[in-house]
Amino acid sequence: MDKPKHINGCDEVASSDNSMKADKNDSIIEQPMETSEISNSERTTKKTREGTKIMLALIIPLIISVIALIASIIGNVLQYCSYRDQIRQYEEQQTPELHCRYNYNSIKDILNFTIINVGLVDASSVWANESIYMIIDDQVYEGVDVPHYNYLVYNNSREKMWDIPRDRNQPIELPSFQHRAFDYLMNRFQTEIISKWTISYASVMSQKRYILEAFFVHDLTDRNPKNLINTTGGTLKRDRILDYIASGPVHQIRIFDITKDLELDAPINYRITKDYSIHPLNSWTKLSIEEYNNTVYWSGSGESQVADDAKGTVKYIWRCKNGEWEKWVSVGPRSLVATQPMRMPKTYLNYEDAERVESDPTLLEPSITDPEKRKAVEKEILGKARQKFIKNRVK
Repeated sequence: MDKPKHINGCDEVASSDNSMKADKNDSIIEQPMETSEISNSERTTKKTREGTKIMLALIIPLIISVIALIASIIGNVLQYCSYRDQIRQYEEQQTPELHCRYNYNSIKDILNFTIINVGLVDASSVWANESIYMIIDDQVYEGVDVPHYNYLVYNNSREKMWDIPRDRNQPIELPSFQHRAFDYLMNRFQTEIISKWTISYASVMSQKRYILEAFFVHDLTDRNPKNLINTTGGTLKRDRILDYIASGPVHQIRIFDITKDLELDAPINYRITKDYSIHPLNSWTKLSIEEYNNTVYWSGSGESQVADDAKGTVKYIWRCKNGEWEKWVSVGPRSLVATQPMRMPKTYLNYEDAERVESDPTLLEPSITDPEKRKAVEKEILGKARQKFIKNRVK
């Protein structure tokens, strides 16, 4: 009975050994499966990395190409803008250039004036104006009433007379009686006459305006005026005229209504006293009652002014008949001319005497009320005042 147990014991031992072998075998089988899972993960990671590299290899050149394209576009735009700016600057630099000159036709005895555009582009909105000056006894006088080229309105405009294309001329018709007035004044005062032309214009390329100032001298020895700068002492004379303009006109040549002649510093408004002397009346003139009563004639026709809404063409016109000069404003179609009202004589009284007259009007001598008698008296007064003025004038 004991022996079989021994066998069974061996069997248990054998069974235990077999179990251990089985566990080892199972362990040997499970180990290759873990290695396989790690290999799959590595392969996936590797593929992801390779895919990323491929994608980057494709995207980076594309991004670089896009950046290069954008940079190229920006560069081209900047270059285009710079090119356009250069063109604009070039066009603005291409300005019209105006010259002017006199031309004397000896056959017809006619003096012409011409404006020439010698620039590279057309000149627009050209406006021309002439001023007259004389230097008498070392003093500059402006010929306000000496015939000269002066428009107030030209074809409904105060800024534009013509457009002058490049390489084209614009002839100007000088005022009638200018030649006669020049000869008369040069013989009378034994001096030359200087014309100052001011020509303003713009470029078709820009709105900037340019101004040409030219001085010409007229004398009795040559009918064709010369450029003042090219004559002896011309620069000094030009500078003296410019100084006179800058300081404000104070000496003028006007048509005096008493003599009907061109006179030096002739007053616009004046009074004549009992001794037939002529005294200017200005805005600052203040008279006493005695000075007022000593006055036998008051002038003051008022000055004509062109209205702001004047249309057509408005200019000055001169005429000389029997040695008497006249000047008036030529009113074009639809033009309006306003006349300043004449200042009443009482307004020249000083403040204190004006109050005295207000309280007692009999302080002023009564004027002639009968129109016919007053007209006859004034004619006599003007005649005697004219004789005295001509006798006492220097030239």
